[in-house]
Amino acid sequence: MSLLFGSPQVGDHVRARRAIASGWMDALTGATSVPKGSTGIVREVRNGWFSSSLVVEFDGGWTTRTIRDVRPSDVSRTWMSGERAWQRRRDVGVGVRIGLFLVFGLPALVSLALYFLGGGTLAALIPALLEEGVRFALQVASVIGPLGVLLVVGGLYLRSKRR
Repeated sequence: MSLLFGSPQVGDHVRARRAIASGWMDALTGATSVPKGSTGIVREVRNGWFSSSLVVEFDGGWTTRTIRDVRPSDVSRTWMSGERAWQRRRDVGVGVRIGLFLVFGLPALVSLALYFLGGGTLAALIPALLEEGVRFALQVASVIGPLGVLLVVGGLYLRSKRR
């Protein structure tokens, strides 16, 4: 691992200091390809006469996104480095996403399939989902109590003010 000062080198793990736009479509729409805080690994360093640029592979959840011409000032180094650490981090992230899908998504999909195979209609499903959502919220409120509800609402309010 190279020192944490100076320009990032090949194999260094970096974090985006700001949202990074790449390509003409991002410039046209105003959207960004890489949000602030995304992690990546430096694949190539291109040294020029007046400045250098990086080729960085950013983690995009299920896939990775390679961005060319990233300025070194747009990213900061993290403590991890190396290809094996990057692969392990990506594999753990994908494993967590698959596990969350198996725990939360698969039972919901199976329930919906059984509902529709049993003769349920979409017109009856939407009110039933709303009713179950309200019932679930009331059950959670009864479990955590009034103080817990105030803490959750206060936390959500503070989070919305921070953005």
